Amino acid sequence: MSDRTGSGLEPEQCDAVAGAKQPAPRPARPADRGPRSGGLLWSATVGIALPVVCYALAVLLLGRWVMDDAGVSFAYARNLAGGHGLVSQPGRVPVEGFSNFLWVLVLVPAFLFHVFDPIVTTRVLAVALFAATVGIIHLTCAGARARPRRD
Repeated sequence: MSDRTGSGLEPEQCDAVAGAKQPAPRPARPADRGPRSGGLLWSATVGIALPVVCYALAVLLLGRWVMDDAGVSFAYARNLAGGHGLVSQPGRVPVEGFSNFLWVLVLVPAFLFHVFDPIVTTRVLAVALFAATVGIIHLTCAGARARPRRD
């Protein structure tokens, strides 16, 4: 092993022994994580896109099948959008017959804008809400990893 200094040390080692100032190592950034330093793009692809694509494919496998309980939510959302309140049938006494209040509220705008389709609307909303949930979880976890630990 030959070196240019004649001391048996590599030039970088000579500088360190002689007290020369070494450049500080670059601190790792969150973007530097992941295989082959793919960073945030890799993390977002695996952490968000992959689960969303898998979920969307599972939704497609359902075809035109709709659970009967969904029809109850559709009726309440339609009546709420029509100005009748949270009732299963207009003119009837209000009874809480739905099992998912938030889903009823999410469906109301589709009825208001006359774009509701029991298959398409619900599938699109389900995939969009799933993607938002996975994205929020991903960002929360990324933020937790970026914070320094207090031991």
